[in-house]
Amino acid sequence: NNHLYKKTPLLYELFRLVLTWILGCRLGDRRVGLLAAALLAVATLSVQQAHYYTVDSLFATVALLGVLLCLRALEHDHWRDWLASGVIVGLAAGLRINGLILMAPVLCAAVLATRGTTAQALSRGTHLRRTVGRCALAGGTALAVLLCLQPYMLLDPQLYVGHGGVGNLRNAAAIATGELPRIWTLYDSAQTPYWFHLTNLLLHATGPGLQITGLAGLVWFAFRRRSGDLICLAFVLTFVLLIGRLEAKNIRYLTPVIPFLCISAGALLVRGTEDAGRIWRRLALTMVIICLVSGALYAASYVRVFGQTDPRLVALDHTRDLFAPGARLGYEQTGVQMVALTSGDDFVWKPDPLGLMFNLNAFLLAADKVHMAYSWLESVDGVVIVDVARARHFAAVAAEYPVEAGFYQQLYAGQAGFEIVADVDQGPGLGPLALNFRSTDPSFDGFDHPRVTVLRRTDADLQRLSSEWISRLRLAPTSLDTDLLSASRALQTGDMETSRRYLDAATRNWPQHKLPTLLRCELLLREGRVAESNELWNRFSDELGPEAGLFWQHEILGLEFAGKTLNQLGAHTIGERCLAAATTLRN
Repeated sequence: NNHLYKKTPLLYELFRLVLTWILGCRLGDRRVGLLAAALLAVATLSVQQAHYYTVDSLFATVALLGVLLCLRALEHDHWRDWLASGVIVGLAAGLRINGLILMAPVLCAAVLATRGTTAQALSRGTHLRRTVGRCALAGGTALAVLLCLQPYMLLDPQLYVGHGGVGNLRNAAAIATGELPRIWTLYDSAQTPYWFHLTNLLLHATGPGLQITGLAGLVWFAFRRRSGDLICLAFVLTFVLLIGRLEAKNIRYLTPVIPFLCISAGALLVRGTEDAGRIWRRLALTMVIICLVSGALYAASYVRVFGQTDPRLVALDHTRDLFAPGARLGYEQTGVQMVALTSGDDFVWKPDPLGLMFNLNAFLLAADKVHMAYSWLESVDGVVIVDVARARHFAAVAAEYPVEAGFYQQLYAGQAGFEIVADVDQGPGLGPLALNFRSTDPSFDGFDHPRVTVLRRTDADLQRLSSEWISRLRLAPTSLDTDLLSASRALQTGDMETSRRYLDAATRNWPQHKLPTLLRCELLLREGRVAESNELWNRFSDELGPEAGLFWQHEILGLEFAGKTLNQLGAHTIGERCLAAATTLRN
């Protein structure tokens, strides 16, 4: 059973090869189908997904089957075909709620079926009723199938679409859209929507040959405007428009698009070989060879990853040689953490505070973050860093998270009291040649060949390094800590105007941070403007959480940290109010 479980993604990929061949034959001929299947077989993203047990591979297969059924429904226009299309839409939505976008090709097929068969015999109203009827049958069936697969949408909607819980749809949507920030979306948030997909992600997913030819083929489909072409474009465009605007831009999200790129490239290249001009035929044949050969070489180089020992296991072997039993080792508590791979090792593993620092970002001073990071380093003898866990994400948004990004930069540079004693960086390649994939989405290499670095503590004075770093941070032109400390000192001496000026600067430079607002509440109270202070507090509370009256868990903890910081700054009234609010919400 375990063996079959591991082979399931491969079965999805093989079935999708067959479906790609069938769809290619439907949109062209057997040459198109064969070439499309060959291109898909050597597409690197397909090779990678065949080794992952994620929903993307199955979802892509179901989506391809859905488009095929739309073509059949267009051809036969029988109620059973529209019913079958609805079943596939519901199945796709059960896998991923965005599978509902398969209704776009269904709608396209319904419109084309009406126009193609009865355009001269029916009135405009009858056209509309028949189109709506087909879509209603498919849509109603899709909804019924979805509710069967996801019954809690009907039995307990709050559990399914309300806030809270692991795997909750509302939370997943909040993360994907950027409403609920996560470390693993930071790298993606720094990229340009759509352009990043078309240039970077698609390039690494297919290689330049298929990328260029496939996009050109989709443009050719738009000009050719056959019914099958339009149905395929309806799915591809709708899907790309949806995933392109998401904050999360994982390369695996492109999996459903790759077969259509292969089909459009195959159709375009086969059409080129049929052109009367000798030059065009030679050019098309050359592109066929380039796409297949370059794709095959690219995929073969990636396959080498799966024949190597996971870099994290290699790093663990180094760790066993470098550290004595009972050593205290720091690790990053993420989905690619090291602890999950250890077995029988007599090490004391201590999780990093970077996740907590990130979640409490809007409630912490820079000095608080430095103390948290260096307190962790002081408690360990060594650290094992996986580059795709946090380092590459924070590096992409260093201006927004200077402490977190600077922390990793100092670690790698040997400026944090630790030195690199092992660096495992093994990736794709052919023979003696190695390919560097470190410039794209971290998830592309994060699950099978991340870079893992082992560091060992030196005799450096970590407290001194921590103090020096805090001093440098406070000398920055726009320092939140300096502004708030200056505002606090002015508040204690009764210089309200100076305090307000520093708070204005802090709010202007760090508009998302909560401490300037909270300290301003204290300022208004000191001035006797109680109503204004309470109004500002209420406005601050309303901005927390996903909606009025609800709070994210990290915000409750953030209020607790903010209360302690405000008490240290002398803002005791608002500080105690934050602590009381955190206690009430936690209970």
